[in-house]
Amino acid sequence: MTTPEMVSHRMEKLDEILQLSDEQKQKIKPLLESHFAEMEKNRPSPDQPGKRGDFEKMRAEMDKKKSELNENISQVLSDEQRKIYIEFLKTDQPHRSPHGEPR
Repeated sequence: MTTPEMVSHRMEKLDEILQLSDEQKQKIKPLLESHFAEMEKNRPSPDQPGKRGDFEKMRAEMDKKKSELNENISQVLSDEQRKIYIEFLKTDQPHRSPHGEPR
C-alpha cells in the first residue's frame, strides 16, 4: 500500500469512528502524511537484512513515532472523540510476539 493510500484509508477509518469536522480533517491529514512518509522512508528494504538489534531499535523508534502521532491526533479531538479514539487504538493495534510477528 502506498503512503497516499495508507493516509486515505486511515482518514476514512478515523472519520467513520469519530465523525471528524472538516477543520479536524485538515489538521489530522498532514499528521498522517508526515507519519506514513517517515515510516516508509525508514523501512528497510528486503535486500538489506539487518541484525536482530537493528530490528529492535527500529521497532522501538517506530513505536515512539506512533505514540507521538497518536498524541498529536488526540490534541485535535474533542474529549468525547478522544475517548473513542483511545478505545479504537486498543483494538486497532495488532498484538505482536516478541519477534515482531502478529500472533
